[in-house]
Formats: sequence, structure tokens, C-alpha cells
Amino acid sequence: MRSAGFKMGPIMDSLTEIEIKLAFPSVAEALEKIRALGAVEGAPRVFEDNLLFEHDDHPVRENGQTLRLRRAGSRSILTLKSKVKGEFRHKVRLEDETAVADGDAIERVFLGLGFRPSWRYQKFRTTFRLDDLQIYLDETALGCYVELEGPGDLIDAAAARLGYGPESYIKASYRRLQESVHREQGTEPGDLLIAEEDRP
Repeated sequence: MRSAGFKMGPIMDSLTEIEIKLAFPSVAEALEKIRALGAVEGAPRVFEDNLLFEHDDHPVRENGQTLRLRRAGSRSILTLKSKVKGEFRHKVRLEDETAVADGDAIERVFLGLGFRPSWRYQKFRTTFRLDDLQIYLDETALGCYVELEGPGDLIDAAAARLGYGPESYIKASYRRLQESVHREQGTEPGDLLIAEEDRP
């Protein structure tokens, strides 16, 4: 979630998140290639439910930010992501993040302040670590993605070993990927949810 040691920009308490996504044809292939890197599993597969918030008077997304409440197993995590000016080979965002004791209470606080849920997405995530690189295997309703997060040179090296070059880097969020799919289909994008029968 955070790339430790990468601080920049005016918000000195924020950390800079550097990441890319890679699309894989199957979970089995992704797992095989991740393990071939020598990556060590840092956290077992967990179901995540993510809720993004918007405010009509103070637009979040319009300002290039994302306000997210994530429930992952027994944990709840509140995150604010903000854009970093400039063009980068990787996706770069400022990130402020903290664990919260009661996700339901935080959601009620935001609703009480006039925020509203704007989009919800779910996935199964397995976490791996390779030196200073975080590797996330995400199983979504759109397909299987591997997320590499950490220093840019380590991202590039791991991606190459996985068989991917910069032309295959995905910098779009899951929300933008969902919108792109539905735009091609001529349908309205809704929430990105795991089938109910497959949820824990």
C-alpha cells in the first residue's frame, strides 16, 4: 500500500506510492510467475471490499483525489490518494493512509459530514514481497492483475522477469478500467463486485 522511504511534495507526512498493474490471463499463471521470482508471501489471500466517497460541495475525484475506505478481513483502512504533477512511466500518487478501529463508524462519520458513496469495488488480494518490492495478486470481476509497488527500477526489473515491458504497464485505476470496458460495450458502469456466491 505504501512505498516506504519515498517522500516528496508539499505534504511531508504523505508517502509517494509508485506502482503499475500487469494483466494476467489466469491466477494460476500469475502465481507460478510470482513464485518463480523468489517472492515470499507476506499476507494470505483476503477478500477486500472498497468504498470510494465523493462530496457534492467539495469534489474529490474532480480534484484528482481518491478517498477510500477499505475493509480487508478484520481490518479497516482509510486512504486519501492525490495526484502528483508530471508525466511518469509508472503510476505515481501521494498517499495518506491509516488503519481505523471501526470501519462502520468511519463510514457513518463521512455520511454525517455530507460525503456519499460514489463507487464500490471488491477483489481477492494475495500479498507477496521481493526485497523492497510489494507484489499484489488481485482477482477481480474484470480479470487477474498483478500490481508491483516500490522503487521504479525494481518495478521495471520484476516486470521484465515476469515477461512484461513498459508498453504493457497499466496505470489506470480499477475504476477507470471498469469505465473503459463499459464504454466499449455501450453500457453504464456500475460497481465492480465479486459474484455473491464467491464472496466469503
